[in-house]
Amino acid sequence: MHNADQQAFYERLCLLAEIWQRDLSKTLLRTYWEAMADLPLEAALAALQTAVRTCTYFPTPAELRTLLDGNPHDQAVLQWYRLRRLTGRGYNEEALQDPLVAACFRALGGRQRFGAWHYEREEKWKMREFCDLYASLARQTAPLSPTELDGQVRRLLAEIREAWDAHRFAAGPEADAEAEDTP
Repeated sequence: MHNADQQAFYERLCLLAEIWQRDLSKTLLRTYWEAMADLPLEAALAALQTAVRTCTYFPTPAELRTLLDGNPHDQAVLQWYRLRRLTGRGYNEEALQDPLVAACFRALGGRQRFGAWHYEREEKWKMREFCDLYASLARQTAPLSPTELDGQVRRLLAEIREAWDAHRFAAGPEADAEAEDTP
């Protein structure tokens, strides 16, 4: 949004506050503006309108952004299907333009290994790894350089695999059988 959009944004936000009988201080108005300022005015107003229809309580800036973007797991699933092209084997080169998608792709073996796994057995696990990695990275507030991103992805992937192994070991053989059925 631009500074010229501030008044329209404030008016719509104050309308929401009135619906929930909420007082907004100048500081709170400014905080909402700063949290949403990187969005186009139309997107910010759409989030406020969606909040009127869907929220039970007065939404936080993070909740407003989630109304637009979905939660990190939803974003991850969408990116997985963008990467996988929705059908067939292989991957979509255009999806690799997103730095988070590219980092997760490299962590899963990149071009050499991405299409080499057994699809019927491993697709759901690769998707789960990708989605866990992507969602964890999407929650980060500060953008990372490609090198920092790759390091973070390697650490997260090791943590995810360690947690899965610990769960499977603690649960015993039944967990392995159950794991075959759930992604």
